[in-house]
Amino acid sequence: MSLTITERAAQEVNTIAKNQDLDPDKAMLRMAVKAGGCAGFTYDLDLVEEEGKEDQEFVSNNVKIICDPKSFLYLDGTNLICLAIPVTIISVISILAMN
Repeated sequence: MSLTITERAAQEVNTIAKNQDLDPDKAMLRMAVKAGGCAGFTYDLDLVEEEGKEDQEFVSNNVKIICDPKSFLYLDGTNLICLAIPVTIISVISILAMN
């Protein structure tokens, strides 16, 4: 039972934390599920310096990840990845057509 993040995604998290002037020793990635969206849920990622008292903690690729217990029911086993590819309408249509 855990949440993980790839090395590339961890690099992006650290870059964003630095750009937001967050303390690198305190910055944590909060992963959450919120009500909303067309399927009834939306996924929320945020960088924070404080955790909630009920948050569960995980460390992956030197990034501290926190998640509230309710969100964890939906996110358990999630591996956050980062893709750096240019996306255009044509490529999105191509991807959709392949499914």
